Amino acid sequence: MHSLSSRYVNADGIRTHYLEEGRGPVLILLHGGGAGADSYGNWRVTLPSFAKHYRTIAVDMVGFGKTDKPDPATFEFSQAARVAR
Repeated sequence: MHSLSSRYVNADGIRTHYLEEGRGPVLILLHGGGAGADSYGNWRVTLPSFAKHYRTIAVDMVGFGKTDKPDPATFEFSQAARVAR
């Protein structure tokens, strides 16, 4: 079994955290937007099952988890902004 890795990537100036496990075709997991949502909390139970067949990547969306939380005075927290990054 592959081990869970915690990693970061720069996405358009936003330090973006993600979890990665497994090998094979890529499967991207996106968490919901409720209070306390993040990749670990939303996917920790199911990620190992997906990782048996896929290179599974669970992203902390901008403003959530370990990903940067930009100043709302200069960053528009909208679905369009999240998709762009």
